[in-house]
Amino acid sequence: MAIKLAATDLDGTLIASNGEISTENFEAMEKAVKEGLYIVPTTGRSFYEMPEELRERKSYTHCICSNGAVIFDRDGNEIWKSTFSKENTLELFSILSEYDTMIEVYTKGVPVTEKSKLTKKSYIHYRVEENYHDVLTASRKGVENLEAFLTESKEGAEMFNIFFSDADERKEAFERIGKLEYTELTTSMASNMEILQRRVNKGSSLKKLCEKLGISKKEVMAMGDSRNDITLLSAAGIPLAVSNACDDLKEKAKEIICSCDESAMAFALNRYVQGEK
Repeated sequence: MAIKLAATDLDGTLIASNGEISTENFEAMEKAVKEGLYIVPTTGRSFYEMPEELRERKSYTHCICSNGAVIFDRDGNEIWKSTFSKENTLELFSILSEYDTMIEVYTKGVPVTEKSKLTKKSYIHYRVEENYHDVLTASRKGVENLEAFLTESKEGAEMFNIFFSDADERKEAFERIGKLEYTELTTSMASNMEILQRRVNKGSSLKKLCEKLGISKKEVMAMGDSRNDITLLSAAGIPLAVSNACDDLKEKAKEIICSCDESAMAFALNRYVQGEK
């Protein structure tokens, strides 16, 4: 059956290790869109955290952001969104504040955190991967008091992204928050934890989008590199992992393709959509 939709993770998949999207990837995506294929970046990033060039060139038809909490059209209009209740948002913040953490709350397409933690020293302390430092500085909204911001906000969080300074605290928090009936946890870095509403993830939102577009699972190709892409691959008839992917994801893939530094999206589109071998 012909592929009608191609979904791709961003960091470590569409985006190379140098933090850029290759010309080959852009051109392959733009060609596919012109030929009627749905191209869907599917990411843990918020909409405005996606690369500016990607948003400006609109080399896609839809995007799934905040690990599945929000679905946008190519112009950034919300098609669907899931948010925590205010009560649950404040409860999660209270629990996370018991640990040495950098807490990011995604709301209205923007990650919000304490302004005092948007420093190189803080990123190192919380073990943020170095190639992500500039992304944090450029895309985060800093506030003086995150608790006050959440208390005053009119809506709950889309998701939480938390960086831990201590691996044992991270493990304890995973176990503790994972027991809450309204949460779903995943991770994309060795030091972080991502919290969404129960049954909200990349895969569930891809399925929701496919239902809206009238596309079956067999007509979907999806690719990724980390554990938060496991549900994404489960929603696709052709699940692919880049060669730099984690072992857990490789086990779920139909094929392990080239690395993110070898224009993986262009490769996948050529192989599975254009039929080139």
